[in-house]
Amino acid sequence: MRRVIAYCTGSAILVAVVFAPGFPWLARSPRIVNRLVAKAGTAIARWRGQQPRLISLTGRLIRHRAQIDPLRGGRVIAAESTSGYCAMSDREGRFVLPHLMWYPGASYNLIISADERYVKRIKFTAPSTCPPGDVVDVGEFRVDDEYEIDQDDSLVRPMEYDSNGREYYAALFNRLSAGLETDEETVDAISKYVAGKYHCDEPAREFKSPRQILERGSCYCSDLALAMAAITAAGNYPTRTIHLSDSPEHHNTHVVVEVYYGSQWHLYDPTYGVFFLNRHREVASYKELRLDASLVTKSAFEGLNAETAESILAWMPKAYRAGFHQIYQVNKREICHEP
Repeated sequence: MRRVIAYCTGSAILVAVVFAPGFPWLARSPRIVNRLVAKAGTAIARWRGQQPRLISLTGRLIRHRAQIDPLRGGRVIAAESTSGYCAMSDREGRFVLPHLMWYPGASYNLIISADERYVKRIKFTAPSTCPPGDVVDVGEFRVDDEYEIDQDDSLVRPMEYDSNGREYYAALFNRLSAGLETDEETVDAISKYVAGKYHCDEPAREFKSPRQILERGSCYCSDLALAMAAITAAGNYPTRTIHLSDSPEHHNTHVVVEVYYGSQWHLYDPTYGVFFLNRHREVASYKELRLDASLVTKSAFEGLNAETAESILAWMPKAYRAGFHQIYQVNKREICHEP
């Protein structure tokens, strides 16, 4: 009990500090505040003998225009999330947001994004009793009213980068893109180059920069995605990495890269050097793959042996279909070699 009281007291002090007028830089961090309050509420619930539990929220995003339409590919996150994973809605507007701590009186500050410029904020209070299966159905959320996004509401996190290596990455970009005419050819060449650095028998290393990954190779998809992001960002392409999970339990996880050109995002997988085509025969985005995982086809893996391709296809479509993800965008000012 003493530990609980001390924890709650400390949390209350920290909350007071966050909102103190003398610390405006902390006052601009509402996610920190929300998570701090959630931790304090969890501790109090345990002290009262009410065991907190991890739950998922499920619901449906809609738009009310001439008729009610599902919001396809809308993104949802809770500031109180224990993992920071977002959920993306499916073709019917349905979503499942995992990793939220339930206790009596718990509330969640949901940030819902219809696109990358506007968000809607909704506060949802959990039921007083935890439902069977640890899944709470929040019903329908309308996303007609839009609000300009600010930095604290962004569902895309900034990626810290090795700015000291920008000349190395720029030189590598120039070499790999030499003689290529289209963005698709350029980015695909970079993806395939990085895929050549995949070594499944490479021992685990603690890399300090993308350059070390490129020079030594790696067996981790996250390393290879980071390496590709360094090269494409150095070529002045807006770039971000997407961390995927096929379930709240993270049975299979994967990291890929999205590159922006032609007025839209395009997804490349530098672990296998592949991309997937949408219905217009263009390189698909993560959102398109989330809404239609059948775009992940066996033909994309023709360069791999049949057994490896079958193994990948057993889990990869599920990772896109689930909609669980995190996005980290490269800070261009930190990595790009400006002309």
